[in-house]
Amino acid sequence: MKKLWASLFGGVSISNYISKELEVGFSNYGPSLGIGGVFSVKDKHEFVHKITLHVDTDEGHDQHDLEWFAVREHDFIAGDFSGMHAKSPSKFMVVPLNPYTYDLVFVDNTCYAEMKPFLQELRAYWHMSPKFDPKMTSLPEHFLKRDDVLECFKNIELLCYWRPGLYNLSMKVSAGAKFEEVVFDHTFELNETQILSLKGNIPRIADDVCCRGAIKYSTAKVPLQLPA
Repeated sequence: MKKLWASLFGGVSISNYISKELEVGFSNYGPSLGIGGVFSVKDKHEFVHKITLHVDTDEGHDQHDLEWFAVREHDFIAGDFSGMHAKSPSKFMVVPLNPYTYDLVFVDNTCYAEMKPFLQELRAYWHMSPKFDPKMTSLPEHFLKRDDVLECFKNIELLCYWRPGLYNLSMKVSAGAKFEEVVFDHTFELNETQILSLKGNIPRIADDVCCRGAIKYSTAKVPLQLPA
């Protein structure tokens, strides 16, 4: 773990020790980020109300906000909740001498809302297919090659906004009695191979929404850096 800094802001004093690794994903919930770390305080209790992530490209042309979505109780691939009890994140207290460990998945709710109609289309296409079988754990190849399914895949791919290059990442922590915002800044970088891997999840998204099998998505695990 690496200490990014202890923030003192408007009466809120909280330290954030953040993992050196960020997990970038794209699944049936859209673009996602997985991040872990430890909050600590020195002298007084601090109540954390909410955590959000803001990402933008180094040029600032592409900006997105991701909301906390799930608590990861052990190491797993973003989007694969098999074998674990996923919990929704909620407010928590950080107290002196008792650091709070977190491991969270964040998703883009705006992007997910845009993706949802295409997921419903895929499900409808499969349920109306002459070869529909509710016991299947993955979709057959002939279904994945249908023109209407491929068109749906293209629309889903457009919602994968991850691109090769440098990103700025701001963790915004709403804390204290006055819901004051403490910001921790980082950077990370994605390459072309990682982007292709994330977009390769699209057939898995179709399996996830149409079938009953446990789906494991590919993710990109990238180093987190302090801003230059």
